[in-house]
Amino acid sequence: MVPVLKEKVEKQKDRMSVITNLRNEAFKPRHWTLIEECLGQKLPEEGDEQVLTMKLLEEWEAFNHTEEIEEISGQASGEAALEVMLKKVENAWKTTEFVVLPHRDTKDVFILGGTDEIQVQLDDSRVAMATIMSSRYVGPIKERVDEWSKNLNLMNDCLEEWLNCQRNWLYLESIFSAPDIQRQLPAEAKMFTAVDKSWKEIMRKVQRLPNALRSSTGPGLLEVNSIKYIT
Repeated sequence: MVPVLKEKVEKQKDRMSVITNLRNEAFKPRHWTLIEECLGQKLPEEGDEQVLTMKLLEEWEAFNHTEEIEEISGQASGEAALEVMLKKVENAWKTTEFVVLPHRDTKDVFILGGTDEIQVQLDDSRVAMATIMSSRYVGPIKERVDEWSKNLNLMNDCLEEWLNCQRNWLYLESIFSAPDIQRQLPAEAKMFTAVDKSWKEIMRKVQRLPNALRSSTGPGLLEVNSIKYIT
């Protein structure tokens, strides 16, 4: 009796595994398609008179495909976990803004405030993208991850350039505002004037659109030549 009972228990365990995996809330239409291919059957659709019952699973020999169904369920769960990670990054950057401060007593000149927290968030997001990309389950969201990785890397490079430019601009501004220096170094003064104009315009745009990701990933921002001169 004991061996027979053990065999029945093991059989029920296999059945429960299949049923549990088929009830995975992470399943999307693509996963159900894989289940259909695995079973060689068309699953009942919503509104269909036929429903997926234990009897139907037995007729389709679903319990002979425990490992395949478990693999599909694991795939669905893995993909769902990556979706959660990506969504967390997407949502975070929707509301993250630069702190933009007035420069001295000027009315229409701005500078970046502290960016330490944004840099930490940026580093965390880039690590998250690398983690997602290294997963075997990245396939369905790979294009989105590629796009986010590109934008986050661009933002990182742009922010680095901006901070270098701002540091040098703050130092040189007082120097080239002196008429004597402008007369003594006319070529350098002319170059600084071009940089000064470009930098102020960039910061005005950031002040109008402080969203950190959007304002630092615009077309051509990183390639602004005048910013390169001063960095």
